[in-house]
Amino acid sequence: MSRLCFLCVCIWSFVVVGCGPSVGDAVMEEKPSGGAKRQVDERGSQRVRVEKRVDLDDLKFEGLESRRWVVLFGFEFQGKWVPKAEYQGGVKQRVSFQEPLSPGDLFFTDGPLKLRFKFLGFEERPVENPRLGVVEVLKFARFEDMDPKKRGRVYEVPNRLPRARLDEYAHHDEEVTLRWEPERGVAKSFALSEGDWFRLPGVASSPAYRLKKVTGRSVSVEWLEEGKTHVRLIQVEHPRAEPAATIRELIGD
Repeated sequence: MSRLCFLCVCIWSFVVVGCGPSVGDAVMEEKPSGGAKRQVDERGSQRVRVEKRVDLDDLKFEGLESRRWVVLFGFEFQGKWVPKAEYQGGVKQRVSFQEPLSPGDLFFTDGPLKLRFKFLGFEERPVENPRLGVVEVLKFARFEDMDPKKRGRVYEVPNRLPRARLDEYAHHDEEVTLRWEPERGVAKSFALSEGDWFRLPGVASSPAYRLKKVTGRSVSVEWLEEGKTHVRLIQVEHPRAEPAATIRELIGD
C-alpha cells in the first residue's frame, strides 16, 4: 500500500508541477570589455551583439559655399604698400594712396575684408619664368591673415602678376555643410567654417572635433584621442576645378 501511495504522489508531481522551471526565455545582459554587449541566458549559451562605435563614419558631406578673394600687389613706393583686392561677386577693395601701408599696419578699412590682414613687408627673390626660360627677380608683398580662425597664415603676392595667373594666388573662405546620419536616430545638418569646433549632435560621448581645413576636394576633421591628434578626410562630392593657370602650366601652354 505504501508503495502504491508513493507512486501516485510521483505521478501527480510530474503532471501538475512539470519537470522543473522553464529557463529558455530568461535573458540578462552584461557588457564585457571591448565595447560589445553580450547576451547570456541561464543555460550558459551566449550571443554577442557588437555595438557600432560612435565616430565619423556617419558624417557626410552635404554642401559647400565658397567665397573667393585675391589680394593684388597694386603699388609700392619708399617701402610702403598700396594693395587692392577682388572679392567674390566682383567686389573691389583698395588702400588709399594717401594712407599707404607700413609693416605692421592692418588693412582694408571697410568691405568684406575689413581689417582682415596685416602687412609684414617685402621680400625679393629670383623666380624662374618657365614661359620665357629665364630667371627674374620679383618683389613679393607678404601679409598675415588676422581672422581669429586663420590667424598666423601668411600669404604673398608678386609685383608682376598677369591676370591670366590670378587663380594661382586666389584663396577661398569656405563654409561646409555636414550631415550627421546615425544608424539610429534623426539625421541633422549643420554648417561649419574652418577652425570651428563641434560635437556630433545628440551624442553625449562625442569628443570635440575641429574642422581643420576645407579645400575644393576634401574636408579634414581632427580630434585628440589618447594624447594623439587624429585626422579624417571627408571627400567633397563635386570637387572645385583646378585653377585655369595651373592647368595651362600642366599642358605646357
